[in-house]
Amino acid sequence: MSLNLNVEDANNNSISLEDCYNNAWVCLLNKPQKLQKYVCAVCKQIANNAVELHCGQHAEVYIIGEKCLKNHLKNNKEKCPIENHQGCKYSEVRFVRQDVNALQVICPRQYKLGQYKGKIQTHRPKMTDEGMEEDGSEEKNGNVCNYQGTIKSLYSHLEGNCKLKPFHCEFKKFGCNTMLNQSHRDKHMLSEMKEHLDLVDKHINELQNDLTKLRKENNDLHLQLTKKQSEVEGLTEEKNELNAQILQYQQQSQVKPQLIVEKKEEKTEEKVLRDMADIDSKQLLKSCQDMIALSSLVIPALQNTVDYLLISEDKRKIKLKNNQWNNFRFGIYLLGEGVILTADCGKSNNATEFELGYLMIKTSHLWIKHKKSAIDCSGLGYPSDLGPGKGGQATTIGNGSVGGGGGYGTKGGEGTENGDGKGGDVYGEETLSKQIFCGSGGGTCREDEHIIHRGGRGGGVIELVVEQQLINHGKLQCNGKRGEDSSTFGGGGSGGSILIKLQSHNALQHTMGNITCTGGNHSNENKGGDGRVAIYGIKITAEEMKNINPKPFHQIRLKHSKKNKKLNHFK
Repeated sequence: MSLNLNVEDANNNSISLEDCYNNAWVCLLNKPQKLQKYVCAVCKQIANNAVELHCGQHAEVYIIGEKCLKNHLKNNKEKCPIENHQGCKYSEVRFVRQDVNALQVICPRQYKLGQYKGKIQTHRPKMTDEGMEEDGSEEKNGNVCNYQGTIKSLYSHLEGNCKLKPFHCEFKKFGCNTMLNQSHRDKHMLSEMKEHLDLVDKHINELQNDLTKLRKENNDLHLQLTKKQSEVEGLTEEKNELNAQILQYQQQSQVKPQLIVEKKEEKTEEKVLRDMADIDSKQLLKSCQDMIALSSLVIPALQNTVDYLLISEDKRKIKLKNNQWNNFRFGIYLLGEGVILTADCGKSNNATEFELGYLMIKTSHLWIKHKKSAIDCSGLGYPSDLGPGKGGQATTIGNGSVGGGGGYGTKGGEGTENGDGKGGDVYGEETLSKQIFCGSGGGTCREDEHIIHRGGRGGGVIELVVEQQLINHGKLQCNGKRGEDSSTFGGGGSGGSILIKLQSHNALQHTMGNITCTGGNHSNENKGGDGRVAIYGIKITAEEMKNINPKPFHQIRLKHSKKNKKLNHFK
């Protein structure tokens, strides 16, 4: 065991009772001649837990402390400490251990205290009627331990009632790290009183600062809680009003006869949705995020894909009605990653059997959350060799001939060799308010008399009417497709049309995002021409313009045409 001794001796404050015992300490109460037979052959101190060394290499028997021997063998590759050979043999010497444990000693702390102060006493304590006492001023000051007993009983003394046993100052929890014994406690408490009070004051100040900080945090949390409670109360009130309207509608529907004309049922449903929208319009305009937060209260009473469209799953492809309005009065929310919204139409590239893709959407809100999600009608325009701006067919057969790119907003690209197909012409008008067109197909070319490489299909049409807010972190695109290629190239299809009408008059912040109507084969000479983009109801910044291709026609005021805009099917 290792014990702390005099607290003032910072450089030598412990004595070990596991190593061999200090010879000078044991000799204080024992004659040196008597101790010669207990001396360790390695360290020359009194052997602790003595063992007998009886190797065959030497005739004499040696007494060694057990820890001394083990340390020597460990540090000297198991070689004997007497004659430096391998295979050292030893055994416990019980009678020597008993004799050493019975030796009389004074308290080792008292011994170390005497060493430190240069007053090691070599005589026995004087006996009086009141017990043992030590001469000198140390006893008067109480800085003395009068223990005298056997080494065996020393352990219980040191851990028990030793007057020099060290302990921490009572003010340790406040920062005083001084080690004390009984004799020094009162002196320390008096001399360090001011320091102790300063430590307590410092601790109190720290606690007060912590308390102030916690109170501030508590107040902040209380304010946040009050704000959230107000929001919940407001949403709950909206929920109750909307539920009341829905309940009224359901009750009216149950009372009416079953033979009501289907058209009238549709009008009643439209009226309820209009009433619900009117309730909503009495409040401030709501952002897409507000609508999602409100959805847990309102949307359960409505029907997904009918009253609203919310897609939270990843990698979903949703097809909406083609060439007719898709109305979602409570918004479209594409929250999953890789969600694609498109028109439900035939994709045949056959020159006689095809359906042009024209996706028409009216909604209160449109939110495309992820960059890999899109509303996409790419390749839903005119097939190869068809359309108002169709690309010209190659007139030569063989390696290197190319079909012309389809035209629309810009002229289609064309090859430089004789016999290459000509680029398609420009058609339509930039506002998209009178007529709106799909992109035209690219021209075909022939590798030989039997192998034909068709041109890419043109882009389709997307028309969006958004009443409150558009947030596009994904893509809106009606791009043309690239032509078939081998040693010859079919012309690229031209981009289609995207028409966007925003009706909130900048009351909410919009995010235009990535919008493209570009032609196929865009890196080749016979690329398809660009399509057309028109945006109404918002001022587009220069930064937003960088993500829109081609450059759009735009104006803040919505344009209403008296003529019916139509999609031409050119065959």
